[in-house]
Amino acid sequence: MTGGDETERFLSALRHPLRRRILRLAVQWAEEGLSPKKATPILGVHLSTASYHFRQLAKADVIALAFTRPGRGAIEHFYRPIPSALDNPMVQIALSETEATDS
Repeated sequence: MTGGDETERFLSALRHPLRRRILRLAVQWAEEGLSPKKATPILGVHLSTASYHFRQLAKADVIALAFTRPGRGAIEHFYRPIPSALDNPMVQIALSETEATDS
C-alpha cells in the first residue's frame, strides 16, 4: 500500500467528527484500552453508535482490537491506537483539533 492510499483511508475514516473524538479518547486511554461501552457516556451517544464508529476506525487501521473481556452477558472489545497510524500527518491533524472544531 502506498502512503497516499493510507492517507486517503485515514482521511476518509476521520472525516466524521465522532471518530476524531474517539481517536483522541483512544490515545488518552491507550495503555489500558478503550471500549465503546467505556466511551459511550463520555461521547454522549448510544452504545450501538459508538461501536459502529470504533469498527470503522479499526477497519481503516487507525485503531486495533487489543483484547476482549466478558461482562454482563456480552463481550467487551477494547481498542488501542495503531502507533504507525499516529505518525500520519492527517491523523496528527485530527489529534490536534479541539472539541469545538468537531461540531
